[in-house]
Amino acid sequence: MNLYKTLLTLIILSSCSGTSQTKQLSTSVDEIWGIANKTTQTNTYSKSGLLDTSYSTTFIYMQGMLTDTSKSITVRKYDTKNKLISEKTYLLSNNNPDKLISETIQEYDEKNNPIYIMTKSEGVNYDISRIAYNSNNQKVKSTDIFQVMEDASESMDLDSIALQKKDTKKPIFDTTINTYNYDDKGNLIKWISSNTKGEIEKTNVTIYSGKEKTSGYVLDNNGDTTVTFTYIKDGDIIKEIAKTNEDGGIDTTWQQNDKVLKMIAHSEKFHFKTKVEIKYNDKGDQIESVSYK
Repeated sequence: MNLYKTLLTLIILSSCSGTSQTKQLSTSVDEIWGIANKTTQTNTYSKSGLLDTSYSTTFIYMQGMLTDTSKSITVRKYDTKNKLISEKTYLLSNNNPDKLISETIQEYDEKNNPIYIMTKSEGVNYDISRIAYNSNNQKVKSTDIFQVMEDASESMDLDSIALQKKDTKKPIFDTTINTYNYDDKGNLIKWISSNTKGEIEKTNVTIYSGKEKTSGYVLDNNGDTTVTFTYIKDGDIIKEIAKTNEDGGIDTTWQQNDKVLKMIAHSEKFHFKTKVEIKYNDKGDQIESVSYK
């Protein structure tokens, strides 16, 4: 379920690069899509085979026409146990050379489990996670402190919300405490999100057959179902179908070996639809991402 939150954020941000849609949105896979942006990535590796540096080029389109191009570089550092401890991405620009646009720092316990993760983006988004594990090295609790934007009005579209990030005068922070429960097969069956008062804000439940996911659902703080999930396996590809009552959601996700291949999402409140397709090299590292509207 962590994947759901991460990909939802990715899809909303990728949708800000173009104009918003105002018609009622369809979730059909067969509808016509126009390219919004494309990112290609070239990776280099250390002598021990660790992902070292990534060079990215992003092409931005409006109504099918290329309107802008940006380049960035991501550099990584590892500790003596080959654990990633630092990742920094810089924007390569003549106007603002080597601008740091994102940074991630990680710390580990004696069993090499990440116990502290700090991420920054453009000096605006700021997130810290502190994580605890059980004797089986399964994550059982995380305390997440994150920066949030001011509440958006019903009339605001995604482009307006994106601009608000630059206009916010004082950062607003919130804290979520997550607890994770597993069955005797090691499957994550329940993920509960609470506030600092111990009040449950969201409960994520996943149902399995053996080790394979079959369905799931999300409950809000009133116990009402806001999202339901169905999982369909086709060879080594898992298709996740989500039906959501929330403001935005991932309608369908295709995964292979825990790598996301494609996502389709929509939000009627924010008037957008988007599709993202991702490609990887033979080492499993991302080399291309294309988003459509």
